[in-house]
Amino acid sequence: MNQRRFKYRREDFGPLPVTLHHLTITIRFFEDRVEAENILEMTARGPLRELQLDANDLDLEAVLWCGCTGDGEPRPDSELTHDYRRERNKLVVNLPRSMKTGERFALFTRTRCFPSDHLLEGIYRDTTPPGAPQQYMSQCQQWGFQRIMPIFDDCRAKCTMTTTLEGDA
Repeated sequence: MNQRRFKYRREDFGPLPVTLHHLTITIRFFEDRVEAENILEMTARGPLRELQLDANDLDLEAVLWCGCTGDGEPRPDSELTHDYRRERNKLVVNLPRSMKTGERFALFTRTRCFPSDHLLEGIYRDTTPPGAPQQYMSQCQQWGFQRIMPIFDDCRAKCTMTTTLEGDA
């Protein structure tokens, strides 16, 4: 009997269509919602016309192509067509042209989520100890990140991040 020690292993996942380089994330906390902006910088691992990002129960506000400024930093530029397939938790983004293998590019997304006190994935409201004011908590390990923003949400998607958190004191 060959029993698995871990529920998931690397070989359970296929290769990503891109190599991620960097995420620039801004998360804003409000009383009733959380707003997230993300720039995903990546390189195509093969020819690409679309990307499928994980996205679970999000209000999608913007999906933009990023052009590069004179300083080489990606900046949101033009709206991209997309299809949010909620029943599959996928955001399919149509790229403005076919990306070639090895071509570097970036996308910008802006979303909203509505944390609860009973679904402990992504960002949620913690109500412990009893009588204490609610606070936001996060649980992003395996498939929680997609409840905050569209992303490649699995163990192969590793890169550097710059994260800015904003909220009322």
